[in-house]
Amino acid sequence: MSGADGEPVLTWTVNSAGDMTGASGTNTVYTATYSGGSWNVKAGTSFSGAPLLTESGKIDGKNCTISINGAGKSLHRILDGEDTVIAENVSWA
Repeated sequence: MSGADGEPVLTWTVNSAGDMTGASGTNTVYTATYSGGSWNVKAGTSFSGAPLLTESGKIDGKNCTISINGAGKSLHRILDGEDTVIAENVSWA
């Protein structure tokens, strides 16, 4: 995936228990961008429960990741590594 400026942006989740489903252990969302010949990696939110959605891109030239976790179903915006909870108990039809 790439940001609006064309630079690559990657997002992935690491589970502390090695659980591929993310149901056990702690899940941490990471975002990386490639610029100037090197990767810049930042950790974002950590949570328990399987991740439901993780998307990445850029807003105003800053790394942005949106993540919805499975346990509390909270919506997180991770902008340049700073994690902000936007909404709790997210649901959709």
